[in-house]
Amino acid sequence: MKFDSIHAKARAGDAVSQYETGRCYASGLGVAINYASAVEWLLKSSDQDYAPAHTALGSCYANGYGVRKDPLEAYAYYSLAAPRDAEAQKNLNFLDGILSIEAREQAIQRSKEMLRNLEEIKKAKAEKEALAKAEFSRCKSAAYKGDRGEMLKLGTYFASGHGTPKDKIEAWAFWNLARNSDYSLGMTAYPKSTEEMEKRQKESELASKFATQYINDLERGMSYDQKSRAIDRSAAIADEIKSLIKQPALGALTSGEVKPSISEPAVIPPDKIKAFKELVASAETGDADAQFKVGQAYFNGDGVVADVFEGAKWYRKSAEQGNVNAQWSLANAYDYFEDKRLGDRLGIGIYECARQSLKWWLMAAEKGHVPSQFKYANKCYNELKGTYVSGSTAMLFPENERPRYMALALKWALSASLEGDTEAQYLLGMIYDDGYAFGERRLEDAFVWYSLSAAGGKSWAKSKVDTLELLLDSSVISRAKSRISTFKSEMDSKRLNK
Repeated sequence: MKFDSIHAKARAGDAVSQYETGRCYASGLGVAINYASAVEWLLKSSDQDYAPAHTALGSCYANGYGVRKDPLEAYAYYSLAAPRDAEAQKNLNFLDGILSIEAREQAIQRSKEMLRNLEEIKKAKAEKEALAKAEFSRCKSAAYKGDRGEMLKLGTYFASGHGTPKDKIEAWAFWNLARNSDYSLGMTAYPKSTEEMEKRQKESELASKFATQYINDLERGMSYDQKSRAIDRSAAIADEIKSLIKQPALGALTSGEVKPSISEPAVIPPDKIKAFKELVASAETGDADAQFKVGQAYFNGDGVVADVFEGAKWYRKSAEQGNVNAQWSLANAYDYFEDKRLGDRLGIGIYECARQSLKWWLMAAEKGHVPSQFKYANKCYNELKGTYVSGSTAMLFPENERPRYMALALKWALSASLEGDTEAQYLLGMIYDDGYAFGERRLEDAFVWYSLSAAGGKSWAKSKVDTLELLLDSSVISRAKSRISTFKSEMDSKRLNK
């Protein structure tokens, strides 16, 4: 077996491979002789109570290979291995004949101390494994309830072998769900305010971004057959989760028999009730700003029992009159409640919810609303990207319309990026980095926009910049940095003129 292969398994924690790696360093098999490294790997294997490693360390101490010569330490290691290793027993018998009674007694005590340490290591390892298994079980349960953050974490556990055997197929499958899930609830209760809803949206978006990055890294070591199996497995898990997430019946939501609210009814101060009624009176006259505020009141439970469904209806009334804030809020409501609850109440399904999100974000984007520009671009791109990466069908867009929507994603990502939106800058960098929109990766452009996003404080953009710096020629990086300086000046000038 080649040294690189053995070394890789050793780094992963395999005791036998750690022993073999130590032997390679000691004998120069596939690598330059390095006794210090040999001892380092033998100690790792010995800590897992691998008898040949105990014997080898005994020989190192007996002969002074990579450590100071110490017959007492050699005796102690041979004692650990002797019941399971004939060579260790032979060497132990030899030392028995040359050590004094006092020295032998010291060596025996040292051996007993080592044995206690090994037992403590085993106990700690068992406890760690038990905790890892419990955490894996908890995470899996939460993931099967549709939580995208837990799907991301579960994929990481499968990739690293945390609480479960390593499994690339399962890791890919759950990461794919974390970035593309459109059926997940992602919550155990309705959000109690628009702020909480937007916070959860951010968490889902982060899960999607990191999942995409993890999948890109994982796929470099996967065969075509493995990718194909992973896609099938992801689809199967999606079906399992859909069957577990029980949706309320359409009739119950529209008949008035069941009216979910995002908080329990509470005692509302009379002055709050009065203010809300006055706001509704203004809204019913057609005042778009008042209609938007009524929607906010329903979402936040301000003067009325919170009800996202009623809130969405008032947002729509205001949005249809061109209120940008209402268009933004309505789009977010549709996007967040793609689990069909809002869609059922309004008589539409999951994909129509997504189309409604895009519709209202686009209206707000065309009026210069930067967050809507980013959200529109992000939704379009991530949906379209699935056709390239995971083989999904991108059901939001007919096949002949996909180039147009890719162009729109690029347009609005650029528009928001030029306004200084760091999320959009990262997205734009990713579009150039992936290259799906152009048929090739455009790494210089990706470097420019990742750098601008990183300068705005996005840590994950900084890691992308660091990677590209290793791939690009110095002349390309120099040209890119000049472009970055120009963009910064233009954006600073635009801010000053506002």
